Amino acid sequence: MYRLKSCRTNQWIGERKPLNTTKTRRICFHALLAVLLFLAAAFPIAEVNSNHVQRKSDISFSAINSEGSEYSSGSLQLSQDMNVWYASINQSTHVVFFTYYSKVYNSPIVTFLGQHYTTANNTEVFIGNTMLLMEAYNDTNGDSVPEADLGEIKYFFLVNSSETFDATPVQKTTIENVSHYVWGIEYGWVDGFFLYPKDQIINGFSTNLAARVNITRLSLTYDYYVKGNVSYIKTGFKIGKMADFEPFYVQNVSSNELGLSILYGTAIFTTNPYTVRVNGKSYDSRTAQASATSTNQTEVVVESEKIYEFIFQENYTLYRDSATENHTSKTIASPTGSLPPNSLEHLSWSLRLFSEDVFPKMDFKLPAIDLAYANSSLIYRVCYPTWDGWSIEHDPTYVAYLVPVSAGEPGSSGVPPPAGPSLETIVTAAVALAGTVALTLALVELRRTRRMLRISPLITSFRCLQLLFGCRKTY
Repeated sequence: MYRLKSCRTNQWIGERKPLNTTKTRRICFHALLAVLLFLAAAFPIAEVNSNHVQRKSDISFSAINSEGSEYSSGSLQLSQDMNVWYASINQSTHVVFFTYYSKVYNSPIVTFLGQHYTTANNTEVFIGNTMLLMEAYNDTNGDSVPEADLGEIKYFFLVNSSETFDATPVQKTTIENVSHYVWGIEYGWVDGFFLYPKDQIINGFSTNLAARVNITRLSLTYDYYVKGNVSYIKTGFKIGKMADFEPFYVQNVSSNELGLSILYGTAIFTTNPYTVRVNGKSYDSRTAQASATSTNQTEVVVESEKIYEFIFQENYTLYRDSATENHTSKTIASPTGSLPPNSLEHLSWSLRLFSEDVFPKMDFKLPAIDLAYANSSLIYRVCYPTWDGWSIEHDPTYVAYLVPVSAGEPGSSGVPPPAGPSLETIVTAAVALAGTVALTLALVELRRTRRMLRISPLITSFRCLQLLFGCRKTY
């Protein structure tokens, strides 16, 4: 039997461990109460409509599909041990976000962000975006991006599952007379693996396992808003530092002097023929020959008019223990053939989950949504050439044009996001206001029941993702 043992908990992966939380609940409740009081006093700004706050723990897909619901978020139970957390906003366009989580096992790291709308010329559009995997690369030629044909992808970084999962429900705030809908998720203590792109012969054995890795957290935040005939989804990506690193067979495995690449796939459907344009030229990942095409402008075009655009902010922040550094990121469009061969099984498994469990229940009047990476017309990498295993923060933006505009000329910047408060400021304000509502409800409940608030114990482990592509037996 193939089994993996956690070096952190000394448990077999998949095994549950009882947790005595009586003292923890008492301490956590008083700490929570103090934090909420502080936030309520520190952020008395913006406005929130509590009538739309989702309080049900498990709801049906009808809430997501309902055009009468301005926004909602909550849980959808798929099985006894697996759930989907979702966010849905119906305001000018329909934005949906999904991620898996479990109350029984560690939560898998699989997310999807989609947007559905109809343009002024009656073109119906659905564009989805999902993080496929991460890669650690060695920038040997100095162009700041991973060149797959040059062997610069040293490991692909399989972010497997997390011990904890927290979701921030959709909150509506009004800032500078613009309605913002913000939400987010955070995975805590994420376990993963460095895997070789191709199998290696080490000590007479063929293996793709390089090292076991833990990172402190992985958080994703989103801010959706509309200005005029243009909608924006500003995203926030934060990955914590490596807190635990254990090579499997050889000791020279390390993240030192390596960059980090995040590989994304897209699902694009329109009722009229579309073209993806990279730097003003037609592009298709399924047929592209170049291993990497640097881009400062990526558009989806219908009949020479732009209906969607990807804006990748060039600067990102790197947090070391004693210093904060600003660096320049790079974005490249990538052909399907540039994906590491050993990653393909993982991609097929993770994307099939949404295709089978979620999308068939969505009420979109479009062809069936297919997330197969081999069918994606746009695969792209967001690259952070300076990483070394430290924490990174970055905020790309997705732009939808409700009234199509002329496609940009090569080198033009399109329509940049309007200047205003940072995503972190908006999310903090929304969470603070939600905390005020939660505090009021908690105090009413305490007064009524005179019982201590119960806090669920931490979830413990996930199924080990089909035993990580051939992990050998561990005794």
